[in-house]
Amino acid sequence: MSIVYKIDALSEIGERDEKKTKFYKMKRRRWRYFFWRTRRIADWRNFMLAERAGLINTV
Repeated sequence: MSIVYKIDALSEIGERDEKKTKFYKMKRRRWRYFFWRTRRIADWRNFMLAERAGLINTV
């Protein structure tokens, strides 16, 4: 799950319902991503190393 996909998901949620849905879902997704990162820290680190150049180019 890359950062670009997260941004797309957040914008999608914002389009559905501007205020409530965006706020709550963003909070929930942040916690979910945090636990996912701690569980698979090695995969996350490898992903960041592999995608760093691509993310810099995209952002």
